[in-house]
Amino acid sequence: MAWGLVSMTLRGLLSVVILLSTATSTDGRDVHVTCVFSEDCVLPCSFLPGSEEVIHWMKPEDKDLTIHSYYYSTDQLKQQSQRFRGRTALFNDQIPKGNASLLLRGITLQDQGRYKCYTSTIKGNMESFINIAVEAPVRLVDIQLSDDIITCSSTGIYAEPKLTWSTDPPSDLSFDPGTIQNSTSIKVDDQGLYDITSTKQFSRNLTNICTVTSGTVERTATLKQQGNQSINS
Repeated sequence: MAWGLVSMTLRGLLSVVILLSTATSTDGRDVHVTCVFSEDCVLPCSFLPGSEEVIHWMKPEDKDLTIHSYYYSTDQLKQQSQRFRGRTALFNDQIPKGNASLLLRGITLQDQGRYKCYTSTIKGNMESFINIAVEAPVRLVDIQLSDDIITCSSTGIYAEPKLTWSTDPPSDLSFDPGTIQNSTSIKVDDQGLYDITSTKQFSRNLTNICTVTSGTVERTATLKQQGNQSINS
């Protein structure tokens, strides 16, 4: 009887160990990744290496939209969302080492949001969550002068940019006649990116400075009068 009780106890403990080893694990913290519009981006995900790997990348906020799947030692893309067709890849040679990171090509604004990386091996299951933010930083600021009117513009920006005017040496723009016709407009193109344009009267004898800012990126362009000529940079 004693051996029978011991045997039953051991079997019970073994069952508990097996259940614990296959329970889904998550650290409860999201990883935040910033991707650049139209470029490629890597979503990191790692797991404890083991055989019989299963990997599922999903988008929970889109009803667990399937982004990429891998099992039976190969990519499984029959259930992949049309939106991600031809845009995803795993680092297959790194999977045996516990790397389930996803390469997402040609980032769009629609790619923003929360992603789930689910992995499973004979050693257990894991889930991790990655939040993607997309930016299209200010790359170029153009400034032109025509009939004493300066036009400053920049295109293809995300998030929504801000444009400011200043002068060198500094002047109080509230008393600068050049601010009387200051006009700024923002438009959104068909990709969801912002174009910003501003015009004002040319401030003579000063360097006119236009600054466009989006997020942490800031770009400037200047225009000044030298003799009878206007020079921009």
